[in-house]
Amino acid sequence: MDKKSKITIGVLIALIIIIVIIVCYRVLVIIPNESTINTYSEQDTNNINSSMQENISENQSVENQVTENQTENETTQNTSTNTQNQSNTQNQVTGKEEQESNQENTGINKEQRAIELAKKAWGENSDAYTFSIDYIEGNIYHVQVISNAQTIGYFDVNMETEQVTEVN
Repeated sequence: MDKKSKITIGVLIALIIIIVIIVCYRVLVIIPNESTINTYSEQDTNNINSSMQENISENQSVENQVTENQTENETTQNTSTNTQNQSNTQNQVTGKEEQESNQENTGINKEQRAIELAKKAWGENSDAYTFSIDYIEGNIYHVQVISNAQTIGYFDVNMETEQVTEVN
């Protein structure tokens, strides 16, 4: 035999040994493990399914009880808060400064008022533009008119006199 045939026979024998080892491993290790995993009977799966359904129904009933308790707690808290607020407002005495402060807070603030005056001065199509306060200088609010992310105009609004002047 020549050298090439000896190498070929050696490679074939090595391949055969590797194939035999793989087949033995598969037959002895993998297949028995797969069969033990799948050996559940239909009765076992039915028992598992019924216990899972019982757990789900128990969880749902517990969740329903929790939400009912939460709504009951919320309603009792709301009613107690309402009665406390009513008793507080009946017993509360407000001073002149606090009344003025409350009136200012319920009304429109100066920045919003300045923007409204600038919109009126701008004219017809003020909804198509964005108005914002650029800066404040004492009682004069500088309002900028923005269109497409570019400032296209300025207004000075004197909040004492509510006079609006356009700045060029």
